Amino acid sequence: ELQKKIERDFLLEKVQKKEIQEKAQIIDQELRDYYDNNRKQFLRPESARVRQLLIGINPGSSRKTWEEGEKRSQEMLQRIKKGEDFAALAKQYSTDATSKEKGGDLGFIHRGQLSPELENLAFSLKVGEVGGPIRSIYGFHLIKLEENRPSVQLEFSQVDKNLLRNELMKGKQENRRKEWTQDLKKEAHIEVFEDQIRPLTPQ
Repeated sequence: ELQKKIERDFLLEKVQKKEIQEKAQIIDQELRDYYDNNRKQFLRPESARVRQLLIGINPGSSRKTWEEGEKRSQEMLQRIKKGEDFAALAKQYSTDATSKEKGGDLGFIHRGQLSPELENLAFSLKVGEVGGPIRSIYGFHLIKLEENRPSVQLEFSQVDKNLLRNELMKGKQENRRKEWTQDLKKEAHIEVFEDQIRPLTPQ
């Protein structure tokens, strides 16, 4: 039984390779055609390099604790406005473990990566400007915009061809699989003897 199962699996794999994989290859011209017809999919979105200084507050803390956290974040903002370095203050006081040691640097972000409040603030700032504090479930955030990159249309030469080929091949192979299955059903001879079909009874 095991040998028959293994033989059947090998045979099925061989047939699928011949009928699906080999018949659903992507040629270079198809990559170009897809790019030309779907240029909007190859836009590098607007992005911003930001730093944050987070005064973290436990969500279950008292109102007084939240008020103290807001006061502390306002103090940080005033120190920055007076000329103190944002990165140095973030490294010393921020409670965000992922960015603290990098002076609050979050790297480049694009829309959809942060909460709407922080995102709207980040993309409304001018380079070098600091905004906030913004309250979230994590505490109070101060945000500094370091650099802004506008949306850019990628040229075909800049597109990752291997990634695109793999994505297109998945769709093409799935379509070929459906076609092949339909062809098999059309060629198959199936008889249903309704008078011999009885419902299963509990044992």
